Amino acid sequence: MANLANYYRRDSETENRHQTLNVKFNWLRPLDTFFGKEGWRLETGYEGRIDWPNQKADYYRSTSGTSHLYDSTSSTHFDYRQQVHAIYGTLGGSLTERLSLQGGLRGEYATIYGKDLNHPATDAVDKTYWQLYPTLHLSYKFSDMQSMQVSYSRRVRRPHMWDLNPYMDVREGDQLSFGNPNLDPEYTNALELSYNLGIKKVNIFTSLYYRQTNHMITRYGFMWTPENVTRYAWWEPYNSQYDGYRASTSFNLNTGYNYGMEFIVDWQPLNWWKLNVSVNLYQSYIEGTELLDNRSTQSFQASGKFSSFMMLPQDWTVQLSGQYWAPWLDLQTTMDPGYWVDLAVKKDVMQKRGSINLRVSDVLCTGGWGHTTKDDQMNRVVKAKRLSPTITLGFSYKINNGLKQRQQQQEEEGADESTIY
Repeated sequence: MANLANYYRRDSETENRHQTLNVKFNWLRPLDTFFGKEGWRLETGYEGRIDWPNQKADYYRSTSGTSHLYDSTSSTHFDYRQQVHAIYGTLGGSLTERLSLQGGLRGEYATIYGKDLNHPATDAVDKTYWQLYPTLHLSYKFSDMQSMQVSYSRRVRRPHMWDLNPYMDVREGDQLSFGNPNLDPEYTNALELSYNLGIKKVNIFTSLYYRQTNHMITRYGFMWTPENVTRYAWWEPYNSQYDGYRASTSFNLNTGYNYGMEFIVDWQPLNWWKLNVSVNLYQSYIEGTELLDNRSTQSFQASGKFSSFMMLPQDWTVQLSGQYWAPWLDLQTTMDPGYWVDLAVKKDVMQKRGSINLRVSDVLCTGGWGHTTKDDQMNRVVKAKRLSPTITLGFSYKINNGLKQRQQQQEEEGADESTIY
């Protein structure tokens, strides 16, 4: 007979507070002439964002002999601060009748600080970054129906708070998940050549692109052993009770390269019917670091979306949309393909002040996800499948719709200032 003392129930109580302050100052000045041409303008300003979320998670254990005991080892109270201050400027206008140019530069100063108040002995996250992000767009207009553009940009993706929090979350009895306080942001350099063609009620957009991502943030899993903790989770204290568990965290493991083609078609076959189809085809190459023995991988990836929007008589609208993605892989895991179809119906009522909305998500019950992980440490297969569609029925009413209509009518008719509504 099983020993009940070896089993326990784990309860959690969480409290999340997220406070944000956004500040922006923008200055725009039209330039009468620049390069001997009119229509140029200069825009510059400051943009700041301060986040100070406070997330607290208390865990309790209940066994056959005890009830609702506070688990101080697992509980966490992560105090986090992030500040991003940016000064930017853009300059744009026409070089010739057909050729136009826009360039910009954004300088950012960012600070990140995080500390688990429940575990003072753990290392705090304390990072400072200063980076420049240039952009350049060169456009050529062949005619009113077709144009071409070449563009370059540098982008940033910062780790989320839980990516940095070293708190260890035990899931499903044998799963460990924790953050990495050593994570840095990832930076992407993107180069794109695009072409746009409009023919009557059809608009076709195609683009060729190349993207290189440095310090790519990647989720990685390993078996919890003394050797692996020393190699993959050196900031976490080793705990023998987790031996054999599957642990996962995030690293700046590699450099990623993507190059491919995107194809988008907007078509309005009838005045009441609009169609949109997009396809993305690209080759992905991931280059590992010494932490993964310089392992690398490459794969061909594809995804697509479609949308059909119909405006029917009696104020009915119907939208059918869907999405598909092909199998893809990273340094460790192969993701399964997936696809689904959604249906949305809306009926305007009460002189269009109210609307009844019906949405059916995953009409065909094909939604789901899955992945397979195979390496020298584990062979793990995870599958999830939606059992039924999700149906949502709602009603919305525009309280100030009449006021907006009267204001618009006043602006259009030039009503007298003494008019009171």
